[in-house]
Parts: sequence; C-alpha cells; structure tokens
Amino acid sequence: MGVLFRNAEAIELLRKVDGVILNDQEIKLLTGESNLIRAGRKALVLGPKLVILKKGEHGCFLFSNFFHHALPAYPTDRVVNPTGAGDSFAGGFMGYLAGCDSVSLWNMKRAVAYGTVTASLTVEGFGVDRLANADRATVERRFQELLQFLADASAALAGLVDYHSTLQKVAHLAVPHFADWCTIDMLDDHGALRDAYRAQFPDLGDRTMFVDVPDTDPDAGIMVVNDPIGE
Repeated sequence: MGVLFRNAEAIELLRKVDGVILNDQEIKLLTGESNLIRAGRKALVLGPKLVILKKGEHGCFLFSNFFHHALPAYPTDRVVNPTGAGDSFAGGFMGYLAGCDSVSLWNMKRAVAYGTVTASLTVEGFGVDRLANADRATVERRFQELLQFLADASAALAGLVDYHSTLQKVAHLAVPHFADWCTIDMLDDHGALRDAYRAQFPDLGDRTMFVDVPDTDPDAGIMVVNDPIGE
C-alpha cells in the first residue's frame, strides 16, 4: 500500500476521481500527515472532491472543500470479525447515493450513516453471512437508532455551559450506547488526578471504576474497582 501511494500514476489518478474512501493508515501514507484532520484536508488538495476517512469503531470523517462531517460508529456489542467492514461501509455509502436524485450535502450525510450501519452488520459475523441475512428493515432500524442517539446527544449537550456538567453528560451519553462504563479523567499540570467523571450500567451508586494514571508513567494505567472517587 505504501508503494501504491508513492506511485506517480496513483497520485495522477486521484486528480481524476470525484471521491475516495481511505482508512486512517492509508491516508497517513498518502499525505504524510499524522494528524487525521490535516490529512483529510491535504488529501483534498490532491484532487478528489470528497474524502471519507474510516476509523473503524471510532466512526468516520467526511471531508469536502465546503464542509466537514464526523459520525460515530453504530454501537454493536456482537463484534465477531471486523474483516470486510470497510468494504461494507463503502457499499452502503455508494448504494444509498445510487438511489438519490442528487449528491447533496444532506444525501452525503445520510449515505455516511447508511455505510456505518451496514458495516455494523458485517462485523457481527464471518464473511458476508450476517449482512446477507439482514433485511432492509434491520438496516433502517439501525439507521434510525443512530440518528436518535445523535439527536439525544445534541440536545443533552446544547444547554451546558461549564466543562464539569459537559464531561459528566458525555460520560452518561456513552453508557450504555457504547460501553457498560465510562470514565473521563481530568489531570492537573503535574499529572495528578484532579477530577473524574463516570457513568456505569447498571448504576453502582457510590462504587465506581476508573483508570488511575501514575505520575511516574503517564502511559501506564491501573484499573481500580469499587473505589470511591476522591475530590
């Protein structure tokens, strides 16, 4: 793949296509940028009108010269095999656009969402088995669930003005949609734990789970279970 992206013919081809779908490693090779936002913008300079960056379980970015759009992945708890998820995303995205009258901003955003839910089905089985056995109603249900989560998150965060409330709400939005528990740690300038915001499913009351990062090794993490959060 690295050889491909350094090939002059491949770069020339990008100037002739309307859109390209890449994963995070591919776009880093293509642009030489480690920051994915800068990489997306730089990829547009090479010629495509549309660049979609796949980030697996972290969702995707859509870049154009007129707008940027980010979308989380559909939260599934039945991940069996991620092989083929990227291709399924591309198929869902292009399949939805093929049925549209125009390639508008609204349609592209919806196409990304359909690609996301299509990929979520693929990872729940081996090969194309799960996707082949899914009907349109299943895809539409997941599409609506994803939109509802985004609407709920937007409404919940819109009225918050301080970071304490915002981070606590973010933790609760993540549970149980994306995880059984979520903690957000705030460290002071010396690396010590200053605040911790948590959410759990089911709610354990005064007990909690959080990751304590020792001052001596910022890359290490120790899981502490059923230990109350200090001030």
